Amino acid sequence: MPKTSCSNIVETFKEFLWGGALQVKKWDFVSWPNLTKHNMEEGMGLRDPYILNQVMGAKLWWHWIGGDLDLWKQIGTRQYKMTT
Repeated sequence: MPKTSCSNIVETFKEFLWGGALQVKKWDFVSWPNLTKHNMEEGMGLRDPYILNQVMGAKLWWHWIGGDLDLWKQIGTRQYKMTT
């Protein structure tokens, strides 16, 4: 996912949490890194889209390299003549 999409997701989260009129300066009572902490660490447990994007990309490559029966790998090798 592009970085702009990740930043749009973060802005949507912030707008939901600290909503109000767009012209008015809003105070963030809790910082974004504190919101993405786990509940046991006194956070809200929100997932950071940037980190989630990296994790999902790594998972995709892991399946691409290791899975011979993976549908996306079969499509990629046929369509683009790709090999591992």
